[in-house]
Amino acid sequence: MVSIREVAETQAQGNVGVIYSDIRKVLGVPFVNLIYRHLATTPAVLDCVWRAIRPHFVSGAFAAQAVLVRQEAAGIVERWPLRHAGLSSGSARDSAVRLIQLYNEANSLNLTALLHLLGSSSSTAVYESPARKRTQETVERPAATPATRSALPRLPEFKELQEPEVALIHRLNEYAEPDAPTIVASLYRHLAAWPGTLQTVQTILAPLQEQGLLDEGRQLTSQAAARIAAAHPLPIPKLIDAFHNNYETRLRQFAAITISKMIPIGTALAMAFDARPAGSMN
Repeated sequence: MVSIREVAETQAQGNVGVIYSDIRKVLGVPFVNLIYRHLATTPAVLDCVWRAIRPHFVSGAFAAQAVLVRQEAAGIVERWPLRHAGLSSGSARDSAVRLIQLYNEANSLNLTALLHLLGSSSSTAVYESPARKRTQETVERPAATPATRSALPRLPEFKELQEPEVALIHRLNEYAEPDAPTIVASLYRHLAAWPGTLQTVQTILAPLQEQGLLDEGRQLTSQAAARIAAAHPLPIPKLIDAFHNNYETRLRQFAAITISKMIPIGTALAMAFDARPAGSMN
């Protein structure tokens, strides 16, 4: 599989590097999601998109809707017959679990943002006061602490991984996909930082995949997120043509498939590792 084009965090320079830093700060996570790394291949598009959605991250409007998405996903996963396969004890285990939780939080935030971006492709709306647009469930999210950042390893590049690890990542990435995947979920690659963790992930997810539960979880999560976004519309300014011409189709795939599958998968992993489910993080 050929990986999607992206600008890695270690390669970000100039304004892209500045935006990456701001994304980490505003979202409160120590990594930049693949969505933004992909958009950064055209810096003007990344700049335009981030300017359009940043106010709703800062106001807490996206966070409020993301909490609802995670709650829906938790309700779906709680009905699954999870196989509890905890990681080894110690700081490595705690860091891996924290990484899963952070990805789930970031994924729910970014799915919410994407749905508003893609649902307002022809919008020329002007931003209103954040106080007026905030939903009643608004949750302010603190930025990740320096301790959290230092405890998590950077996202390894494929060339740094062993062939068996790469093969397992691609195998896991096929779960909950309606067709052959063209986007590799970053969580699997990131979990390769802890030896043996991907094998544990496979032990947990393989039975759910065989029963069709991961596919069902993706579809239900996608539907729930769309319903929540439609119930709480937010203004998005007009985006540049390069976004629609070069990225919109790919981002629809991100929203409907890649992120929508990884939210219930991340929730299941958090539960199976006996961690607090991502839906309760707020």
